[in-house]
Amino acid sequence: MMKQTSFFSVAIVLLGLFILCTSPGLLFSQTNDPIDLSKAIVLALEQNEQALKIDAGRDASKARLARARSVFFPQISFTGIYNRRPDNIERTLGDQTVTIQNLNALSGTANVSLLLFDPRSFPAYSQVRNQYKSEEARYNEARRLLSFDVAVMYLTTFSVDQVHEAAKHRLAFAQRTLDAARVRFNAGLVSKNDVTRGELELANAQRELIRSGGDVRHTYLALSSLLCVSIDSPLTLPQEIFDAAEAELPIHTQQSQMALQLRQDICALRWQAQSMHAAAKEPLMRWFPSLTLNGQYRITNEAGLQGNNTSWYLGATLNWTLFDGFARFAENREKNALARMADLDVTAAVRQIELSLQDARTGVEVSLSALKQARLAETIARQNFDETSELYLQGLSSALAVADANLRLFEAEVALVRERHGLALSLLELRTVLGLDPFGHEPVESTPLTIK
Repeated sequence: MMKQTSFFSVAIVLLGLFILCTSPGLLFSQTNDPIDLSKAIVLALEQNEQALKIDAGRDASKARLARARSVFFPQISFTGIYNRRPDNIERTLGDQTVTIQNLNALSGTANVSLLLFDPRSFPAYSQVRNQYKSEEARYNEARRLLSFDVAVMYLTTFSVDQVHEAAKHRLAFAQRTLDAARVRFNAGLVSKNDVTRGELELANAQRELIRSGGDVRHTYLALSSLLCVSIDSPLTLPQEIFDAAEAELPIHTQQSQMALQLRQDICALRWQAQSMHAAAKEPLMRWFPSLTLNGQYRITNEAGLQGNNTSWYLGATLNWTLFDGFARFAENREKNALARMADLDVTAAVRQIELSLQDARTGVEVSLSALKQARLAETIARQNFDETSELYLQGLSSALAVADANLRLFEAEVALVRERHGLALSLLELRTVLGLDPFGHEPVESTPLTIK
């Protein structure tokens, strides 16, 4: 009885662990450690479904390349046959008895086929190989863009969190002003309207705090979904991004060339064009014959009249299509047209690089100027609030002026947060166009696939 009870206890514990591990609420792992931008990018690249699909696509492209390479290797097959016959048939030839038909017939055949020469296989393999390189470049570019998606979501979440902090400051200032108004009203120094105006400002501050708190929850949920991890701690300040964004942009005369070398989407288009040009050569290779080596080895328990249980042969097959109704010419023209279209895609993408660079640099310059003005406005608004609050305490200002100064300070703080956020996003856009990672470094994957 004790053994049976112990067994059921272990079974219940194991079942509970299984339910906990497979519960939908635990699909996201939880972390209480501070998460910086680099860690967030690593988590997304390791756990996000989009990154996992990218890895699966890379494996599929490698498998397609291996399948295309198999044409250069021999094809070996074996066939075994068993037949049950109604009776045994034997013939006597001289002093030897030969089995013509066995009651249990067994035979095995091994076939070997090796393509010795086929001109069409070389452009066909070149097409698949270039297509593989194009897909590999696309996968690297997709991972790079995913890291930028994470960076944008991280910066957005951090900025929303800062707006929420500004709302807390506004609420604290409103509460302090209301307390001062009540004290002055009880002392008979101001009218009831000052208290009412303070209560109105407090209510507005509380409303903004509630709204900003909801925005914080929404952005944290969105970031958690992107990283596949539940975030319970505040984000770490991405100081490197903000410092780089506020620094003066260096003037690079070779930025377009650098972008052409690093941008994996441009490399993918170039490899795709080369793949199409290789495919256009294949129809013309049909003018040449193909040569295949064939071999077979057979063993059976029915020797037959020849008295041999084994047999083999080795031969060569020459295949030469002399006329196909001009199909090869039509196919060659079609594939050449497709190759020209692929070249035009490359030309259009290269031409767009310079325009995108100019637009991104303009965005950074405009955002930088706007940030300087926002910082100046925030300084003036804070000074105005401090002066107005001090004048109110001295009885030289009204509660309406204090509430207005508090509102202006809140608006200036929010504008400063948003301008810093906009400048950081502009810098990320510039790095996206240049083919860099979110930290301004050259991606490791870009080097082996660069086409000069």
